[in-house]
Amino acid sequence: GFSKTLRLITSNYEQDKFFTSGKVIESQGYRIFVASYINKDMVIQSSGNVLHPFSEDALLTNEAERCHLKILVIDDTWERIRTLASRINGFDILICNNCDQQFPSPIQIGNVKILSTGKDGEYAGYLTLRFNERKQLVSLENKLIPMNSQIKPDPHIDSLVKTVAAQIEL
Repeated sequence: GFSKTLRLITSNYEQDKFFTSGKVIESQGYRIFVASYINKDMVIQSSGNVLHPFSEDALLTNEAERCHLKILVIDDTWERIRTLASRINGFDILICNNCDQQFPSPIQIGNVKILSTGKDGEYAGYLTLRFNERKQLVSLENKLIPMNSQIKPDPHIDSLVKTVAAQIEL
């Protein structure tokens, strides 16, 4: 079933069987921690969702601290993301989800690099990460790829998206 194959990362949502607060992705000896944050103003309030306020300390568990790279996917306005980024110490990269702003290359605020493909899925991002021999991030490059009607949607992904949307609405 769906719940056994895919768990969404939604860090400040009231947890249930479809969601997890964070995930460690391991590949070729590298450990990457991914968490997410949704501002309560970005969701329909009548749905009864319980969204906890952002807490960097709560997200960065001991397991997250042992990772080589920490990424936060954030769903909020650019003004609030910019303010939040200036206070973040533990995450290396912020990925803006469905933000009005679009960045053809990463920008940096404080210690964090920020990526944004813009709004409504018009672009997809292709991120290249470079690490040194101590597995520390030394550089990253982001390319935006335009998505248009010439690209046929993947039927499997389309089905998963519809299932996730239906589960969230319920």
